[in-house]
Amino acid sequence: MQKYKYYLAAVLLILLSALLVACGDAPAPAATAVPPAQTAAPADQPTVAAEIVDNATPTTEAPAEAVATVEPTHQRGDADTADEPTPAGDTAGDTADVTPEAAGMVADLGFRPETNGFAFENYGGDGGRVNLAPADVRRMFGDVACGSLAGGDCILTPPAERWMNQANESMSGGHCEGFASLSLVFYTEKEKSDQFGAPRTVDLQLDGNEALQREIAYYFATQYTAPTAANEIKGTPNEMLDLLIASFKDGAPGETYTMGIYQRGFKGGHAITPFAVEMKEDGRYAVLVYDNNYPGVTRTVTIDRNANTWNYEASINPNEPASEYEGDATTGTLSLTPTSPRLVKQVCAFCEDAGGYAPGAKQLAPTQEYNQVWLEGDGKVLLVDKDGHRMGIVDGVLVNEIPGAYFTTPRSGDLWKDTEPPTFYVPTGIEFTVTLDGTGLTAISSSSVTMIGPGYDLAVDDIELDPGQKDSINFASDGKTVKYTTDYNESPSIYLGIEGKEADYAFEAKGVDIESGGTMTLGIDTTKGRLSINTVGNKEAGAYALLMDRIYDDGEQTFGHDNIELEPNSSAFLDYETWKGDGSEISLSIDTGNDGTVDETISLTDE
Repeated sequence: MQKYKYYLAAVLLILLSALLVACGDAPAPAATAVPPAQTAAPADQPTVAAEIVDNATPTTEAPAEAVATVEPTHQRGDADTADEPTPAGDTAGDTADVTPEAAGMVADLGFRPETNGFAFENYGGDGGRVNLAPADVRRMFGDVACGSLAGGDCILTPPAERWMNQANESMSGGHCEGFASLSLVFYTEKEKSDQFGAPRTVDLQLDGNEALQREIAYYFATQYTAPTAANEIKGTPNEMLDLLIASFKDGAPGETYTMGIYQRGFKGGHAITPFAVEMKEDGRYAVLVYDNNYPGVTRTVTIDRNANTWNYEASINPNEPASEYEGDATTGTLSLTPTSPRLVKQVCAFCEDAGGYAPGAKQLAPTQEYNQVWLEGDGKVLLVDKDGHRMGIVDGVLVNEIPGAYFTTPRSGDLWKDTEPPTFYVPTGIEFTVTLDGTGLTAISSSSVTMIGPGYDLAVDDIELDPGQKDSINFASDGKTVKYTTDYNESPSIYLGIEGKEADYAFEAKGVDIESGGTMTLGIDTTKGRLSINTVGNKEAGAYALLMDRIYDDGEQTFGHDNIELEPNSSAFLDYETWKGDGSEISLSIDTGNDGTVDETISLTDE
């Protein structure tokens, strides 16, 4: 009889737990839940737009085709489950020791940080570790990212190389997105950890393991690409909770998720790995997570179902700020990204021929193409279109008013330093001007601004941005002109790269002397095969070096000439398609005074 009483009590407890879960704000969705509709970009675009603060109210209404229906390439084997320990207690006091059989456990994937997480912590740009290499970009997008495959090696197109460099630079604040997603890839055996040095994730070594370093970087970079970014799910905290419960309910599911968390204003983006849900008192739930900043520790994101809020105390070090991450049903600061879209070929949005998706994923490339604007350095950028619509930092707030445009904030994981700058996406065809603003700086910052579009890339590099300095950059929406204006004396490098039918070209006017109030323009006429360099506003002659890189089927050739002088208000023209390569000279025509007449032609030697 006593045994029967215990049995009856257990049954009642299970029924009560089920009723409490069912009393939430929304029913539990299927594991392949539909992402929320995008208010600033269509749902099939290569990222989510709920990060736009002026219309960030999320919703779950969206067409079903917004979800990548990707079949996993492998099924998780049973061998993993035999010796997996229960999660360790959180040394920060966030949670007591928890086992799947403990009271309150609602759903459990089976992942454990001390076994399935990495033993080393998230890292930034120091330590001599490597990130993406050309072979990784080729793997991600296919041969379309390569300008040449001579000798079997991928020489990236100019925009592909620039994108790789920008993605690598964005990892300087941390690699959390790569940690969070790759740990799930290993756990579900989509890839085998023993290919990188050990049969268990926790036993992998980072130092000296270039293959693993590049793999972490690879999965980090998928946050920028379709179909991965297009399938990031934003919703209310309760909707995120219901999705996780449904996904974890029966152990290892067909789909797993990384969790993106942000401070309000989309600052300090961080990625963690959720693996179980425990019900607490008063309608609160603890989502157990692996935070790659704290190896081997189970931590918790708390969701209050009654208030539809969430919070995560990021710091366990009393010497660091608390950095509490939190939000409610309107902030959009909590998201889930499925793993399966990361496992297929990604769409090369910066390639002239973007290509499609691999079988099993969405088949069509995005119909709308975008120009991406990236910032390196400590300044701020503001984009303004011809109608005065703005996107960027306004009075300390990240805003977007440009129709069809959106921005993303990198999830890198540096929780106590400045947030990595957002990446801005503007539909091709929209002309805009970029203001690079040094207001608020306390010291000179070396800054660069880049635009990458379908088949081209442009940049102004090596700007020594002073506190209070404001420079203007105009990138032509077709990628054929970049114009830089400054009220300071500067010597930046101005860059233009483009894919061509016979060959790809990259040009750099390096160390251009620009006086206060001066403007430097670099442009290309692909029909004539001509590069133009123009100065306006200078009062004295300026010197620069000209570099050219040509990539074609047989490989790559470079040309360089130093100390070229250009008189004020003059233009120089380089007929680049006439260059015969192999160290030969190339002609440069000079139009002094910009009157449309060539006054001088000089031969440049390859130095």
